[in-house]
Amino acid sequence: MSDSKRVFSVTCIDDDPNTIELMTLICSRRTDIKLTTFINPVKAYSALKHLIDNNNSPDIVVIDRKMPYLPGEQLNVMLKHLDPDLFSVLYTSENNNTILKYDKSIYKFDHTYIKCGRMMINEIIDDIIKNKLTKENA
Repeated sequence: MSDSKRVFSVTCIDDDPNTIELMTLICSRRTDIKLTTFINPVKAYSALKHLIDNNNSPDIVVIDRKMPYLPGEQLNVMLKHLDPDLFSVLYTSENNNTILKYDKSIYKFDHTYIKCGRMMINEIIDDIIKNKLTKENA
């Protein structure tokens, strides 16, 4: 975990209440994260657009790839049009594993999906926070 006193805003968008519950549990153990969750991706876009338009982008957006009404990949592209520097992680659960896609602004392997356990999302969020702190302190 980051040793900074800065609190990072993390937004999780997933139509599965169990995943939202897991993310809430993961983030509740951390003092450096303020979590906002959405089950409806259309409502999430509307809320995030308002934040981004007011120069208040979340630090990290975690997005499920497979959602009704607005797939995660499309939502990510829409958000990136609003804020090209937005840090995002796309994921989907398959066979009790999580497939993750990192955003190219953080990692070089933009189109590579990685299988891992769901708890690894915490480690990925931590890596993003460290990356953001490094950039902010540069």
